[in-house]
Amino acid sequence: MKKSIFGIGIAICLLSFIGNYLFFQSEQLKEPIFLNHYYDFENYNDNDINLTFYYLTNKQDTFRIKNALINGIEVYPVSYGGFSMWSNNTQQYEQEFRHHYLKSVTFSIPYNSISSSENLEEIWSIENMIVSFYDHPDINAEIGKVNIYTKQSENSILKTQAVGSSNQHRDFVILTALQSVNIGNISVPFEEKLKDEVEIKIDLNQEKLKQLEGIKSGGDTPAWFDNERKKDDWNELDGVSTKEQMFPLNINKGDWLQLQMAFNPNHKSYFQFGIRIEGDTENGEPFVERVLINDSPHLSQKNINEIIEAKQGEVSK
Repeated sequence: MKKSIFGIGIAICLLSFIGNYLFFQSEQLKEPIFLNHYYDFENYNDNDINLTFYYLTNKQDTFRIKNALINGIEVYPVSYGGFSMWSNNTQQYEQEFRHHYLKSVTFSIPYNSISSSENLEEIWSIENMIVSFYDHPDINAEIGKVNIYTKQSENSILKTQAVGSSNQHRDFVILTALQSVNIGNISVPFEEKLKDEVEIKIDLNQEKLKQLEGIKSGGDTPAWFDNERKKDDWNELDGVSTKEQMFPLNINKGDWLQLQMAFNPNHKSYFQFGIRIEGDTENGEPFVERVLINDSPHLSQKNINEIIEAKQGEVSK
């Protein structure tokens, strides 16, 4: 009888071990998963371009990224101690989850590689790349979408006076007009993907905004400016949503304008792009200005499960 009970106990332990092992295996990634990135910016001064990408690996995976092939250009990770083709210090641990690590890698793309590319167009776009690893097969990684504008804007229409951000997934930028313009639209790039991820308000209250001029001569920050930064409710912030029928906007030379941006706090992608301000000068010349903003997601285990399910297939909740 005792032997029988002992045998049943052993069987239960084995079944439990097998069950836990199978569950563990079901949680493992088939290959590293790159998250979605939406980057859209100009390349100033013909500098080399550093692009940071975020990806998930299993905790026990030890292989490292060797290089990547982006639009036919072979690029190497940037070491956190400087550029290197061989350094071990090229992948950064960002966050730990139940079975996975979130890591980041930065690739340096030489500008001369882009400028010498055949059929170079104004926009250099990336949607996937071939990533090579040490001790792991290559993968074709879908990374969202990256647009790099290789032709810079010729003339500045708006001058940035102040910028800032908060841990509430909100950014602001305050601008002045260097010449009189008609603004026909203010929008985000990748609208089909980001239309529900970003909201923009514009404030043209000149009496209020021009109080900021006093800061240049050593004056104090206006009380309204500090109060605006403290507000939690997006609906309480000054300005009108760009979703309203408000365009075109006539902006005189020397006028001030404030843009406030709110990001969906539950978004799962990485943002680095320019809010597009489009219109015509008083001479009828079209222009596009980009106000660069950044926002990174605050990822939970639930978010990670959703990302893996979307990219690889079903995972346990």
